[in-house]
Amino acid sequence: MVLPDLANSTALIVSLSIDDQYICASQPAIDELYIVNFIPKASMKFVHHMLLFGCESVHHSYLEGYNRGCTYGECTAGRAIMFAWARDADSPVIPPDVGFHIGGDSGVNYLTLQIHYATAAPFADGSTDSSGLTLVATTEEQKYMGGIFLNVGMNIHVDPNSPNSHTDVACEYKDTVPIYAFGFRTHAHSLGKVITGFRIRNNKWEEIAQGNPQWPQAFYPMDEIYQIQRGDVIATRCTFDGTRTDHEVHVGSKHTDEMCNLYIMYYTDSALGESFKVCSQQASRDLFSHVPLGWDTDTPPLRCPRQTAAHRTGDDDDDINMLEDKLKTDVQDQIQRIGGNDDDGDG
Repeated sequence: MVLPDLANSTALIVSLSIDDQYICASQPAIDELYIVNFIPKASMKFVHHMLLFGCESVHHSYLEGYNRGCTYGECTAGRAIMFAWARDADSPVIPPDVGFHIGGDSGVNYLTLQIHYATAAPFADGSTDSSGLTLVATTEEQKYMGGIFLNVGMNIHVDPNSPNSHTDVACEYKDTVPIYAFGFRTHAHSLGKVITGFRIRNNKWEEIAQGNPQWPQAFYPMDEIYQIQRGDVIATRCTFDGTRTDHEVHVGSKHTDEMCNLYIMYYTDSALGESFKVCSQQASRDLFSHVPLGWDTDTPPLRCPRQTAAHRTGDDDDDINMLEDKLKTDVQDQIQRIGGNDDDGDG
């Protein structure tokens, strides 16, 4: 089942004259559904990013069309990020039997789409925009709950004299129910150089995600499915190139500010798991003194699976099919570990 495209409404056609506008629109999750994929309808010519939130409740005005000025007020209660898009990214590759639960007893009573228009310049000639998302959903209950683990750095200081300014975030995973990470997305603004995520288990560092935030900001597939269990530490480092600016830059919501975000897409136990997690704890200098050397000296290469059509080659469809087959195999390999197993084996 395909949910209505939020862009298919004349009430949602946008024309702007001011930079850095955040607008939101909501619709009720009337039926109990399981989202199995997200299809973006947007262009980076107009849109800086889109975020889809699952909400317990929302502002009534959001149900009447796009409402401006919603930088942090996407929900009035129960705020959880379900999907994110930027820079002409394509749909993610989601393993079979994984669904993002909405409606019913999920706690997601409304969906809110937030769109950030960084600049009004594309609208100067009278152009309009009707960006949105199509949500591919089913009424059939899925075996596994899909979720997002957001790692976000709030202490950003980009030195204009440094090609490598770092923001470090780390949290110990304390839940008894493990999660299984299969995709990642990085987000920063123009100074972002590389964002890397690690799983630290028994003092052993393992890179699980690395991306260039100047790529299409899709959810890229991880090299394998990584189990994250109680006692693991998830550490994220954002590297910024300050030589691209002539002044200090800090965290903020404007496109002239910076951000440090690593989104991890995962699946977990459908009955005991949670669909949204956040880590915003600044990491200690001592922790990152043990980070493997050389990993942030070069910008990582662009990956081909699930890139936007403009960046894909004729061989990419074969790569995607191989990836989807691998995900199916990996899910079956992990299936017996769903539901709270805290063993120390690698996931």
